[in-house]
Amino acid sequence: MLRDTTGSERPSRSVYGSVIAPAPVMGRKTQGRRANVAAYAARTCSAFFTDGPEPKPLLMRAMLTQLRWSNPKMMKFWASRICAISSELVENVFSRVNRSWISPQAVEFAAALLAENAGVIREVCLDR
Repeated sequence: MLRDTTGSERPSRSVYGSVIAPAPVMGRKTQGRRANVAAYAARTCSAFFTDGPEPKPLLMRAMLTQLRWSNPKMMKFWASRICAISSELVENVFSRVNRSWISPQAVEFAAALLAENAGVIREVCLDR
């Protein structure tokens, strides 16, 4: 749940308009097939769409592969910068967020999701 400016809670919504369930706690079974952070990250859609009569959002790994193919030098530059962000910096950023806006479980999930996504970026874009 997010709090709006009046302090009332409202369900979170994705960019596609569907309601997002509260962030799952890592390692626990969550709603449906979302068993952990890695599984959640593997199903994350990007803002890029496939071509064709029925365009669908590309999954993150497919989007990174496409971008790496189209401009490898640019992807290596940005992937290196993203992968250089330390967990300490992420922790520092989240420590500044007012706890009335984000729960400790959401912080834990977000930090783990950022780490998982950095790992995918490292693997796909930097061959590590």
